[in-house]
Amino acid sequence: MRRYNEAIISNKKAIQINPKPFESYDAKSLILSLIGEDYPAAINSCDRAIQLGGNKPLLLVNKGIVLSRAGEYSQAMKLFDRVIREHPENEEGYYGKACCYARQGDTERAIAALQQAIQIAPRRCCREARGNPDFDSLRNDQQFISLVGESQSRDLSSIDVDRT
Repeated sequence: MRRYNEAIISNKKAIQINPKPFESYDAKSLILSLIGEDYPAAINSCDRAIQLGGNKPLLLVNKGIVLSRAGEYSQAMKLFDRVIREHPENEEGYYGKACCYARQGDTERAIAALQQAIQIAPRRCCREARGNPDFDSLRNDQQFISLVGESQSRDLSSIDVDRT
């Protein structure tokens, strides 16, 4: 719904109630990066999430996404490549790369990376790609539309592939 300011307020309350869960810091980092006003705070929040939650693939990828939104593409790609190298069966590294390439306007690489992510977790990746603002540059691209649409109908017939 893109109500980021309300999300930040709710997130601050969640952290005050229980300041330990890494999920709250992870969510805060993504919200701050979407607002685009305080990337250092967003990166600090990523680091706090990783400190509390460990080097989970999702936390590393989300830090990469925050770095990508801050324009730090090479640092972001290093994190995505690390996750892919350490967890090749996991869609998150490929999905992060797709986001990063899309933000840079590299449609071909964005589509290729998103396709790899969708092969691993079709339902989740298609759902997220349809609403993720990192893919705004691809919204009218026929390959993107076809990829997300094809995967959506494919995963409706095979519910066992959903890892969410």
